[in-house]
Order: sequence, then structure tokens, then C-alpha cells
Amino acid sequence: EHIVDQASSTIGFNAELQDLASRIKFMENQLGYENTDVVALKKNYILLQIKDYLLSKEYHDRCKQNTVSVLYFHGYDCKDCANQSIILDKIVSDYPEIRVYYFDLTTYTPALATLASVFKVTKTPSLVINDKVYVGFQDLQKVESYIPEIKKWKKEKEKLKNTATSTATSTKKK
Repeated sequence: EHIVDQASSTIGFNAELQDLASRIKFMENQLGYENTDVVALKKNYILLQIKDYLLSKEYHDRCKQNTVSVLYFHGYDCKDCANQSIILDKIVSDYPEIRVYYFDLTTYTPALATLASVFKVTKTPSLVINDKVYVGFQDLQKVESYIPEIKKWKKEKEKLKNTATSTATSTKKK
């Protein structure tokens, strides 16, 4: 029960970050990518994401909890980034326990520049999963293969589905 409460509270915060990202995209479309209010909001969003990532990492290390984070570095003028975003949105939709942090490298902040340099990210799109950097577009199967927990979660979902199916079948026979 404690695990469910813990998961739902972290998923809720992840949803808030995703909601803020959607609002930023909307504002970019309405006011323009380089509008000063949009840029200021994006900078705050980047800082919130970095803070959340660091807290999540500390929670993982101190509490020995298996948290999965994906750092996604993209750019405004990057051709493959739009497709990479679609793949990552699908991952978040299928596995809400995964935190994906969207970092726009064209919106400069010192904190983001530091984070990118820590992982030696210089090109977009780039993903950082389990402290390993993947440069260039990564399809859904590749991204899933980089996250070992997904295989485990798929097995658990399949087991639950089979249990539900066999329960429904045995109920019908009676």
C-alpha cells in the first residue's frame, strides 16, 4: 500500500511538470519561441526539472528506491528532435513511473550548461539513461531496451492480464 501511495504522489508531480511543458508549447505557438515571457518561463521550467532530477536521484541513492529518469537534450532547430519527443511522450504515456526531463539546449541557463557538460552532451537529440549517453534519434524499441525496468514491468502487466483472464474464464464456467 505504501508503495502505491509513493508511486502515485511522484507520478502526480511528474504530471504537473508535463502540464507545465504543454503550457510552454502552447505559449510558444501563441507568442513565439523567442518571446521574453516564454523564454523566462522556459528557464524556470528548466531549473524546476533539474531540481526534480537531483531530488529524484538523491531519493534513489539514499532510499535505495529504483527510480528511472531520462534526460532528453533537444534543440529548437533540430530535425530529429520532434520525432524523439514523440517517442518519449509515448514512453511517459505507457510508463508514468518514468521521469523524462526535456531540456532545450537553445534556452541557455548556467545550470543547464553545467548539466550538459557533466554528461558531455554537445549534440541534439541526446538521451541520458542510467548515466549513459545516447546521441542521435533513438526509436521506441531502442529506448525501451536501455531501460531494464520496462522488461520487468511488461512481464508484471502480462502476468496480471493472464490472472484476470483466467479468473474471468473460471468465473464463467461456474
